[in-house]
Amino acid sequence: MIHVEEKIVEAYVKFVKKWFTMSNISCKNNKEIDILAIDLDGNRYHIEVKIHKNGWPIFVKEDGRKNIVTLEGMQSKFNDQDVQNKIKDIFGDNRKLKRILVYWKVCREYENRFDEFKRKANAYGIDDIWLMPNIMKEIAESEECKERCDDAVRIIKLFNDATIQ
Repeated sequence: MIHVEEKIVEAYVKFVKKWFTMSNISCKNNKEIDILAIDLDGNRYHIEVKIHKNGWPIFVKEDGRKNIVTLEGMQSKFNDQDVQNKIKDIFGDNRKLKRILVYWKVCREYENRFDEFKRKANAYGIDDIWLMPNIMKEIAESEECKERCDDAVRIIKLFNDATIQ
């Protein structure tokens, strides 16, 4: 099942970045890939979207905390063998695949050191971190999305227009 936050990210990738996408890809053993994308230069992307409705931040490691989302835990989602096999089936191989994690916010420790948090993500094999509020802002401000009828884009535009007035 595709979640609204995945639809928003897919709309961003399609309309703002102008990438081709495939979403909600089923893998063996009840695994799923949120979004695979390819840009006009042939660069390939595996995008995972993890948003909690109560706005929990993402941490680097558990460090004794329970029921939290970590870079360490997300690394296992990207590296899952069934996921890797599906990517290989679709792209022919999984070399030069950039891994992007979309989240709402980072933990307080890294709020003002986002570049450092991204470097920590790189150590876990995650090439980039995108924050959902930034994605939504870019969609709202995008000329490319101005006339789009995609549901996710339309909702963001309506909400943006309502908050401006």
